[in-house]
Amino acid sequence: MPDNVYLDRWFPQPAVLKQCQLFIHHGGNNSFCEAPFFGLPSLIIPYCWDCHDNAMRGEEADIGRYLPHFAEPQPDALAQLLGDSAMQ
Repeated sequence: MPDNVYLDRWFPQPAVLKQCQLFIHHGGNNSFCEAPFFGLPSLIIPYCWDCHDNAMRGEEADIGRYLPHFAEPQPDALAQLLGDSAMQ
């Protein structure tokens, strides 16, 4: 693993988010609500149920981008999210 990647069985998500610039998540209710609470733009890659709805809402509210689970990777999506000062 690169030096800036940390793997463990569990991390306290709110403590980790305080140190982030961008949140990549599946769009579950907890993650979806914590991202704007911490002022983080989101790249949401949903895989089931309400996650798709949350991803669409995030994109409509301009607080994140919806990337369907089996879509082609979009490398410029990360740069766009990190550079979007209005979203932050």
